[in-house]
This record gives sequence, C-alpha cells and structure tokens, in this order.
Amino acid sequence: MRISGRAVWQQLVRGFLLYGAGVGGSLPCYEEWLRRSAEAEAAAAHWDWSIPHRWYDMAHGR
Repeated sequence: MRISGRAVWQQLVRGFLLYGAGVGGSLPCYEEWLRRSAEAEAAAAHWDWSIPHRWYDMAHGR
C-alpha cells in the first residue's frame, strides 16, 4: 500500500490548521493570566526594609 503525496499534504495542512487554532485559542487565556498576575503583584504588600525592628516584630507576632 502506497501513500500518495496528496494525502500526506492534506494531513499536514490539517495539522497546521489545528495547531494554529489551538495556539490562537489559548493566546487570550495567556494574556488574561499575564494581566491578572501583574495586578496581583502590584497589589501585594511591600515591606519597608528601612526599619528592621518593625518588620521583625510583625513577622514574630510581637
């Protein structure tokens, strides 16, 4: 049994189309994740390291 070049080409084209649809479909999800992670990082608490005794006391519940 011999595989024709046309059948191989059709399968390659289908594979590339499905790959493109998968990547294109996941791109908005990745962009949303990037946006939300940037928002979460911006909202995270920032320590004031200039006053060591304060952050030490806060960390140890004093």
